[in-house]
Amino acid sequence: MTALAAANHPGVRAAYDVERVITFGSPVARMPVPHDVRVLSVENRSDLVPSVDLAPNQATRGHITVQVGGADTDPSGFSEHGMTAYADAARQIDASDHASLVDFRRELREAGVLAPEGAGEGDRVRVRRVELALTILPPPEGMPSLDWPITEGTR
Repeated sequence: MTALAAANHPGVRAAYDVERVITFGSPVARMPVPHDVRVLSVENRSDLVPSVDLAPNQATRGHITVQVGGADTDPSGFSEHGMTAYADAARQIDASDHASLVDFRRELREAGVLAPEGAGEGDRVRVRRVELALTILPPPEGMPSLDWPITEGTR
């Protein structure tokens, strides 16, 4: 969600050439996608988090959604939000021959985000990481604050 919000932020866009955003388990259906940014949203069908915005992602050339998984194995639905499930999903996406995913991977390779086709485990690849920080602003005047009491043991 933060990455897609950053892709929409004029200051970020002035400093960085944002071309693609990849989300894993994020409720981004109601977030705007800039016309020149491609988004790949990966969602586990058993994960509750991607659906908290109560809307499906729009299927467009600019926004591809891949849903993986099946029957809920955890009644709470929260274990399916873990990185293990999404790492498995990434492997499935990497092996997929679906045209939109093949194109997306090709674009990532051309941009230097993914290793070139055929690169081995011992090959060196240059990666650039940009850290984003979320600043919590006070609520607008007249809107109540969401300061809930937190007790020990609450997460």
